[in-house]
Amino acid sequence: MSDERDNIVVLLDGDNNELEFEYLDSMECKGKKYAALLPAEDTDGSVYIFEIVEDEEGNSFFEAVEDEAVIDEVFEIFRENNADEFDFSEE
Repeated sequence: MSDERDNIVVLLDGDNNELEFEYLDSMECKGKKYAALLPAEDTDGSVYIFEIVEDEEGNSFFEAVEDEAVIDEVFEIFRENNADEFDFSEE
């Protein structure tokens, strides 16, 4: 039996507050790895894109992506990969 919290990721904001996200998918773009996350307390359906970075010890962590062009490009890959899973129609 699968736990519905298996795909929950907890991140810390700048004030060390815990924020829960649902891990939707990972993808590669130009040699880097990214993750698409949805806030667990979803209010508007916004998906957030984070780069998956590995440190010297091999530990992975999420890093915010601030470049809008990168966000758009990665989100387009996410849309293509998940067209059958999510409704991407704009209202």
